[in-house]
Amino acid sequence: MPTRRLMIEEDGASYEKSKRRPKVRLKGRWLQAAGFPIGKYVELSIPCPGVIEMRVCGASEARKPRLPGPAVRAQDPDFDVLDSNRRELEALFRQADTK
Repeated sequence: MPTRRLMIEEDGASYEKSKRRPKVRLKGRWLQAAGFPIGKYVELSIPCPGVIEMRVCGASEARKPRLPGPAVRAQDPDFDVLDSNRRELEALFRQADTK
């Protein structure tokens, strides 16, 4: 499949800096062609800063967070940094879910 280039847009009140947040919109027939059918849930994960993985999952898996197991953490010397970034991002996801 060809690579898609999307702009990170601003969401929220442009006159109020504290209310602004980044937004990326995904839409188009190419999503279905890429294996993302209408009506399914997706799971987003951030393996490292600047990278988002998106996978189709079942409805029962839609809210289950998944973190790497101890074997992965032991092999990755940068995991502590990535784990703290991941925890910060997961907290942001939780905050967004409650709003």
